[in-house]
Amino acid sequence: MASQKDTQVLYYYQILFYQSLKLVHTEVEYFDRTLLRRLDGWSRHSLLFGDFNAHSRRWGYDNIDAVGCIVENFIDSAPIEFMENRDGSPTFLSYKGATSHPDLLLAHPFVSNRIEHTLLPAPGGAGHKLLVAELNTGPGEYKEPRFPRWNLKKANWTRYRELTDYLMNDTFVSGNVDRAIGIFTDIIMACAIKCIPRGQRKKYAPFWNKELQSLKKHRDEARDRTESTGLMSDCIELRKRQACLRKAIREAKRGTFRGFVEGLDFRKDALRAHHFLSRLNNQKEKRNEPIRSADKLLTSEKQIAEAFSAMLMLAIIDLLLKSQRIY
Repeated sequence: MASQKDTQVLYYYQILFYQSLKLVHTEVEYFDRTLLRRLDGWSRHSLLFGDFNAHSRRWGYDNIDAVGCIVENFIDSAPIEFMENRDGSPTFLSYKGATSHPDLLLAHPFVSNRIEHTLLPAPGGAGHKLLVAELNTGPGEYKEPRFPRWNLKKANWTRYRELTDYLMNDTFVSGNVDRAIGIFTDIIMACAIKCIPRGQRKKYAPFWNKELQSLKKHRDEARDRTESTGLMSDCIELRKRQACLRKAIREAKRGTFRGFVEGLDFRKDALRAHHFLSRLNNQKEKRNEPIRSADKLLTSEKQIAEAFSAMLMLAIIDLLLKSQRIY
């Protein structure tokens, strides 16, 4: 597989080796041949990653096995470097609480100093973590921060005025001026978040609430505790927290969907329903999606509306002609 960014091409290979309980000689030979085949297209823009399932002291094991010897010889006999993740943490957490480092990232020395190797938590709480290799190709494109948007038309201005009048008084301006400015800004932001709906949010989930945020926080704390201690009791607690969070997310999605459908007007809310379902499924909303009509690509809203109007007019005329036809 190849990944291209700007003018640089990065070739990356994935490997997965599953060991049986008793590792036989044929499995070792097959793994050795698999690694040697990877050297055929190896270049200075190549990297190799995956579940090697190889034991070696280089990446944190207490012993070394046959597969580990093969991987070490593979690294020493070619222009290949082992890339440790940024935190140096294990890449696998078993359901019994044990941790290990079966997932490896090997890269050519030409790109090894420009790769940042990080780990993402396992989606199920336990299991293999996700390997992320980010290639730094130089100074990137500067992006302006997202401009905050507020839906001022649907704001509860009465409630906003009551909250600001209640919270703002002469006491917080009597002391330090800089501290008073900070308090004033915090009050304005808190009242705005409480009374003014947000117009556009990054990665907005309509079902997310404070209860889910609290459950996610407890799940993350249980995961960190399990990775640090490795105790069976902490691992069981992690699985419980993970199950509670999944159940709460499913219930929140169902409740949000039912509440939306109950207040939906199917005569005029087609676009609103499309946006809601896209956000519910974590899909990017496609606005002004082009359509093709009579070998012509329509991109603007006016062209699409005119095409639909013409199609609707033809359908109405056809129905009128059929109703007046004499058999």
